[in-house]
Amino acid sequence: MSCLMKEAYANRGTIWQDMLAWCLFVLLLVFLSLSECAAAAACACANRAPVIQAFYTATNGASWLRPWDMSSADVPCGLEGVTCDSAVGDITEVTVRDRSIRGTLPIELGQLTAMKSFSVANNSLSGTVPSELSFCIALDHFDIWNNSLSGTLPPEFRAWTKISLFSVGINQLTGTLPEAYSAWGASLVTFYADTNSLSGTLPAAYSSWTALEVFFAYSNSISGTLPPEYQSWLSMSDFRVDSNSLTGTLPAAYSVWTALTFFYLSSNSISGTLPPEYHSWASMANFRVYSNLLTGTLPSEYSSMTNLFYFDCSSNFLSGSIPQAYSSLVNLNRFYVRNNSLSGTLPSQLSAWTRIFTFSVNINNFSGSLPAQFGSWAAINTISCATNSIDGTIPASYGNMASLTTLDLSSNRLTGTIPLSLMMCSQLQILSLGNNELSGTVPADCSTNLGLLSLQGNAALSGSVPSRLVSLFAIVSVCGTEVCPTSTLPTQVCFPKGFAYDGVLTPVGALSLISQYKSQCSAQRVSAAQLLSATRTQWRDTGPSSLSAVASGLIATAVYSSIVSGALGRGAVASLQRSGTVLRLAALCDESSAASAS
Repeated sequence: MSCLMKEAYANRGTIWQDMLAWCLFVLLLVFLSLSECAAAAACACANRAPVIQAFYTATNGASWLRPWDMSSADVPCGLEGVTCDSAVGDITEVTVRDRSIRGTLPIELGQLTAMKSFSVANNSLSGTVPSELSFCIALDHFDIWNNSLSGTLPPEFRAWTKISLFSVGINQLTGTLPEAYSAWGASLVTFYADTNSLSGTLPAAYSSWTALEVFFAYSNSISGTLPPEYQSWLSMSDFRVDSNSLTGTLPAAYSVWTALTFFYLSSNSISGTLPPEYHSWASMANFRVYSNLLTGTLPSEYSSMTNLFYFDCSSNFLSGSIPQAYSSLVNLNRFYVRNNSLSGTLPSQLSAWTRIFTFSVNINNFSGSLPAQFGSWAAINTISCATNSIDGTIPASYGNMASLTTLDLSSNRLTGTIPLSLMMCSQLQILSLGNNELSGTVPADCSTNLGLLSLQGNAALSGSVPSRLVSLFAIVSVCGTEVCPTSTLPTQVCFPKGFAYDGVLTPVGALSLISQYKSQCSAQRVSAAQLLSATRTQWRDTGPSSLSAVASGLIATAVYSSIVSGALGRGAVASLQRSGTVLRLAALCDESSAASAS
């Protein structure tokens, strides 16, 4: 036993040596591991730090919202918005949108050849777009939207053969859309070049973008025609080229865009007819072609667009009637066909539009009566049927429109009395019934929200306006009626027959505008015939020194923009405002009282 113990003691030193060796080995492994981690922490893209520094300097980085810490040891990997791919050892993304960035884009950015996504959207960058960025051949997303960048679009960007999103909208870019971009082919999905100062034409060569889904080029100065070659865009869902100088016709070939949801072509000079072939757009939600030179009729085939939410063909030269088949458009919320030459009656079948919010058919040639069935429109907010030839009575059912705020039926041939139920519509703010053939007495009460009431030019209308209007400080027009000679009235205005309305003005805007111009009825009035014979040519721009030249009547100063319509008949507001003096528009309402200024 003692021998064994002696042997153990003899081997004790060797055991401790072995244990020490193992500990040193383990520590070495840990050290090597930590060294590797430290090397990794140093950023695989450290060689790109000078490029990022150049970008930071050119854009006044210190003034950014959430500026970078360029003194950090892990630049550029640890910077917000910068992505480094250690597998390729390069920067693959730079995203610094919404950071209040000013300055310019440096040419050094072109060195980031592995960058797939670059976004500086919604900042305040200026200067030009460097052509050197064409070296970033891996780009998939390029987004410089909403800055103040100028100059032209570099044709060198044709090298971006992997690009899927190209967004340069809301800048100050000039020049043309480079035809060279057709090289992007089937990779491009989304193209935004709206709200710039681009000119030239839409390149037919862009038909190579066969996977394109979104195309925005609105609010530019692009001319020429719509290329029929774009029929190759079979995935197109959102096409917006409004507010340009486009001419020609609507290509029927676009009917193959069966996924189309938004079609904006307003404010151009497109002529011809609405292609019935567009009935294939079963997904269509927003169809806007207002302010063009379109002729022909509203195609009944469009009744198949059952997902339609917004339809606007206003300010064209359309004729014919509103197809009864449109009753199938049960999801319709906005319907505008004002300022055309449409005729016929308003189809009662449209009462099926249970979601309709705005119905605007003013300045047309509609006749017949107002459909009582429209009283079922529970969601309706605005109805404008002014300046047509609609006759019959005002349906009492319109008093059921709980959401109605604006009703303009002026300048028609309506007869009968004013329904009390209509006056009592709880949300009603603007009621324009002037220049019709209404009779009877004015209802004694009205909605507590009513701010503007026009009854003028209804010669057989009598009684007095609701006393509630006095306490509401409402604006009233009753000249040319038996209501006119009264001792107590709210603020008064007076408008001529034939006053043309266009557009839609909010109630607050209308009141703000009209409240600047007042008139006053007196007991000595002109006859109804005199008032009703007034035409637009009788309005005159008069300065203070010429007011005495008005031999009789009331000086009614009014810029009424239709109460609900927003502009004096087809451009009259703009011409009147150019007078350089306070607008004073004269109308006769008192044949013997002395003329007086507002």
